[in-house]
Amino acid sequence: MTGRIIANLIRQKLTLELLEKLQAEEISHLMELNPTAVSSVELSIQELLRQLMTEREELRAMIRSVDSGANRLAHILDSMDDVSRKSVNILLHDIDRLEQSRAIQAEKNSRMAKALFEQSKSYVNFIQEKITPKPPTYTRRGEHGAYSAHSRSLGHTLGRT
Repeated sequence: MTGRIIANLIRQKLTLELLEKLQAEEISHLMELNPTAVSSVELSIQELLRQLMTEREELRAMIRSVDSGANRLAHILDSMDDVSRKSVNILLHDIDRLEQSRAIQAEKNSRMAKALFEQSKSYVNFIQEKITPKPPTYTRRGEHGAYSAHSRSLGHTLGRT
């Protein structure tokens, strides 16, 4: 069982290392303003996180098979030999370090995506304000006068009233 537990921890570590690469790719696509590529990478990240959760559920099941009252790996470490215990502790340390750095990077990516969204939204609002006719405006017949029905319908089309 110890071998299976160590193999599971190695897969979790490798998954987090892959997540690091995907997050770097995601931020580069964000910087390039490439939403299609960002979406594709985001789907890969979500699938990777789903796989990580599956690995963790399997690890919990293995822990319970060793000791039905145990909820954490730390509860069964004493039942392992010294070499296995040392390997598990190193892997747990590496996984913890990777999780923390991935959480920080995920927050940075999220802030970047939100900032780019707000910037795009501001540009769209600015452009809409600039192209929406303001009263008084000229009618289709070239007369200077009130805000025409045509210009009002254009304003409604653009989401402005």
